[in-house]
Amino acid sequence: ITASGNVKLPDSGEIQLGGPLNSGNGDLRIYHSSNVNFIDSPSHEVRIRGTYVALQPNGGGAQMALGTAGGSFAIFYNGNEKLATVSNGVSITGNILLPDSTGANSGKLQFGASQDLSIFHNGSNTYITNNTGYMVISSENGSTYNDANNHYFRTADSSEYMAKFLLNGAVELYHNNHKSFNTNTNGITLTAPEGG
Repeated sequence: ITASGNVKLPDSGEIQLGGPLNSGNGDLRIYHSSNVNFIDSPSHEVRIRGTYVALQPNGGGAQMALGTAGGSFAIFYNGNEKLATVSNGVSITGNILLPDSTGANSGKLQFGASQDLSIFHNGSNTYITNNTGYMVISSENGSTYNDANNHYFRTADSSEYMAKFLLNGAVELYHNNHKSFNTNTNGITLTAPEGG
């Protein structure tokens, strides 16, 4: 069929490609039904090919998804890229929210072939669990003394210290943001409570 204008079909009409002639059910069907548009391929792969393949809302506007040949596939929210494939994995912009389908606090961030490390919240408490080998917390930034090589435990708003672990130095423990205990070259130092 060579058309010089539009091809119009009623709601019950379909474009059918492939399959036995006059079977009424092609290998690829494009049609409209009950206010929904369909592209059906009952038994074969569907390929959308192009140097750039984009999903956009009606009339254009904010990008929804974009695939680039030989490059990334990106997913957007209101035109802002949130997740994209990169050469060594994926890049995520923004937060990662892990509720289950009911919205409960059972989503887990898991690492390792056998889910060896899990980070999750159960609705009451937060857990970091490890079931293989040691759990190692390290700052691999050379041997230069700076904050990148230290480990701090602080309150949620970072206003108070609970403990400090300092590179080539002390372990410090705090009570109500007042240092009460620390290690040193000769052993340990205990500090009287503030005002005591």
